[in-house]
Amino acid sequence: MKSIRLFLAAATLTWLAGTALRIDRHAAALAPVASIISTQAYAQDAPKVEVPRVDVDIHTKGDGVWYLNPLVLVIGGGVLLLIIIALAMGNRGGGTTIVKS
Repeated sequence: MKSIRLFLAAATLTWLAGTALRIDRHAAALAPVASIISTQAYAQDAPKVEVPRVDVDIHTKGDGVWYLNPLVLVIGGGVLLLIIIALAMGNRGGGTTIVKS
C-alpha cells in the first residue's frame, strides 16, 4: 500500500510540474510512466545477505622469527654501519709519507 501511495504522489507531482513548466503534452504524458518505473525500482527490497564473520588476530604468541623483528633490523643496521665506519677510519693511513730522492 505504501508503494501505491508513493507512486500516486510522484505521478501527481510530475504531472503538476510538467503543467506548471508548460512542457508539451507528450512529455507531460510520459512523466507518470517514468515515475512508475522509478517508483517500482525504489519500492524493491534489498535482499537479505548474511555477512560472514571475519576474525582477525594480530597478536602472535612469539612464534615469529627473530630476524624479522624491526627492532633487531634497526640495531643490526646500526652495528653494521659502525663496523663500516671503523674499517674506513682504520685504512686511512697513519702518518706522513716520506719520499726519498
